[in-house]
Amino acid sequence: MININVNDNYLECRQYYAVLFYMFSEKTLSPNELYKMISEAKNKNVCTLLSELNQHVGSRFKNVDYYLRTIEKKIIPIEQLSFLTDERISFVILNFLMKSYNKHLIENDYPSIMTGVYNYSPLNLNPIMGRNIPFHYIVCFLDFLVLFINPKDFNETVFYMKDKASSVSKEYPDPFLFLPRKNEALKWIAERMIRANIAVDDDVNVLIQNEKWKLIISCFDYWAIISSVEAVKLFLSQTRKAWSQKKYRDGVKDKAVLNTYISKSSMVKLKKIAKNHNKNINEIIEAMIDQIDLPRDSIEELILLVKKKNLK
Repeated sequence: MININVNDNYLECRQYYAVLFYMFSEKTLSPNELYKMISEAKNKNVCTLLSELNQHVGSRFKNVDYYLRTIEKKIIPIEQLSFLTDERISFVILNFLMKSYNKHLIENDYPSIMTGVYNYSPLNLNPIMGRNIPFHYIVCFLDFLVLFINPKDFNETVFYMKDKASSVSKEYPDPFLFLPRKNEALKWIAERMIRANIAVDDDVNVLIQNEKWKLIISCFDYWAIISSVEAVKLFLSQTRKAWSQKKYRDGVKDKAVLNTYISKSSMVKLKKIAKNHNKNINEIIEAMIDQIDLPRDSIEELILLVKKKNLK
């Protein structure tokens, strides 16, 4: 299984790395040679690297100019990739790349892929665990897939997914705004999404152990893109209603109904008190009851008297 380190100079030396990926796809570079050349490329500029590559290629393979012309036709120009700086769009594109790569692994019967596991990355993601995948990593992922797998209409599909992701994020800027950002709500929405067959286990944010709420939004976005508008609206409507019902059930749990009458003037005062304290009426009544000391019955008085005598 491929495990490529992404150097900090990837964008500056993109041509060089792209040529390596293309040579690797042609099997003119072995995995070990690829890893070695990537490792040795750290802290070097593109001119130095292309010069070294020219010496490496020599007369055995096609010249470097041929490779440069070839990759130029395949990779997406960097100025067209600014949309990858948008967090939600970048997650959609990353999930598309992950699914494309894992589909390739399955179709080619890679011996090291585990049955039922579809979350392999060709990049070494260990250095970025727990945070968003940086821009140069995503560009590297794009380049590797288009040059190594060479899928049909790949670049067109990337831009299609970008447009769909942009539409979803505009339509639903915060799809779960009604949920408090607490662990209870997080667990509840995750379980609900699983029941609705909204996949969460193969999202890229699971792989990099990113923040859980980012994972939830990422899963929703990708599902929304591949689902009908009606299905998305129905899911959100039913989810909002289900959460409201849950809040109500939790609110009345261990409570009894108070069936009584009070004067209209007292009711007006009670409402004003509740409003001033930003509380519900039942909370105000409970607070008032808690402040009232009821007289002890005779048994309680007797017990208290005995305790006092024993202390003497």
